[in-house]
Amino acid sequence: MRYSKSKVINIIYHCSPRTKYRDSIANYIRALILNSGNRPICCWGPDDISEDMDNPLPPNVTYKSIFKKPKWHFGIIPPTAQFINELNREYHTCKNSGIFWLHVWDYAWPFLFNKSNSIILTVHGSGSHTSLRFGKYTVRYFYHKIAEKMVVKKARLVIAVSEESKLHILNTITQQQSYKVRYIPTFVDTKIFIPREDLRIVAKKIGKWPTILFTGRIVKEKRLDRAINAFKLFCLNYPNAIFRIVGSGALMSSMKEQTKDMNNIIFIGNVPHHEIVREYQSSDMLLLLSEREGIPLTLLESLACGTPAVTSGIGGMPEIITDGLNGFIVDPDNPAEVANKMAEIIRIGDNLRKSSVESVKTFSQDKIVPNIWNDIDLSVFTN
Repeated sequence: MRYSKSKVINIIYHCSPRTKYRDSIANYIRALILNSGNRPICCWGPDDISEDMDNPLPPNVTYKSIFKKPKWHFGIIPPTAQFINELNREYHTCKNSGIFWLHVWDYAWPFLFNKSNSIILTVHGSGSHTSLRFGKYTVRYFYHKIAEKMVVKKARLVIAVSEESKLHILNTITQQQSYKVRYIPTFVDTKIFIPREDLRIVAKKIGKWPTILFTGRIVKEKRLDRAINAFKLFCLNYPNAIFRIVGSGALMSSMKEQTKDMNNIIFIGNVPHHEIVREYQSSDMLLLLSEREGIPLTLLESLACGTPAVTSGIGGMPEIITDGLNGFIVDPDNPAEVANKMAEIIRIGDNLRKSSVESVKTFSQDKIVPNIWNDIDLSVFTN
């Protein structure tokens, strides 16, 4: 298909897909643009100097730096507000230059009062998370609920990465608008994320066993404090266990302070995405007790490496995890239950590894990315 240069797809997100230290949504975007063919694409994001030179963006993709790396100003103005302010300024200089593909609800504000339906939205989080994130009946809660309805009404296409999110969206719009909502799940690169049993064996031989892994932002909604409490109970039966925590965030310092007397809890910090595969491959399980998620990429990557998971039952995680097949769903507020299921994974882990890999084959990047672009083509280039 020949693509008109006047219909540029402007992909908007606050974490650059160019950087080595990408979050899960930036990885999602990067995979899309690396497999975008000759579609004209412009990525909008922060002025990021840590370019991933080993795997640069393809020639059909340009990058628009619209602000410096976000930070809190005086503890009052959050990074999101700065990003929206810059986004609004840039949008009004080029509002007729194609399609705007948003990956966070909050960024919809500059587009809500535009007469054209030039919006595509991908909903990555849990559909029912709004009150958890903002607190019920706060200003941001009402802004989010209003933006949610308006942007879905104006969008050409809404992609939900979990069935739970799709159902939530359908409940906020009229039946006449439901045609534009698609369920297309998050995906994983099953060529890179593969099992390596030898790494797990080496970790066991040197006494780092069992190895528990957490990857993600160290923020309140990830409930790392619950994971640490459960790990402490788990250590009563497995005193040599290691808990490796990959990532950073606002609560990292306080988490380190709380665990400073535990030398078997290791904070790794941020890891380049192409290196994180070894963390999954050498671990015995993933521990993810978040209070809101869509279908988290870290869960798919872990299972693709044959590493089962203990997770909370929110968002799209029950769509992935089947008890006793590739992990267990638990109540994060019950540390004894979490610790018991962690121990059960150690007891039957060999049986879970192969079924974990099998459970994510339908989420392969090679299968899902073409489906996303087919829907984009139908909604953008054929209308």
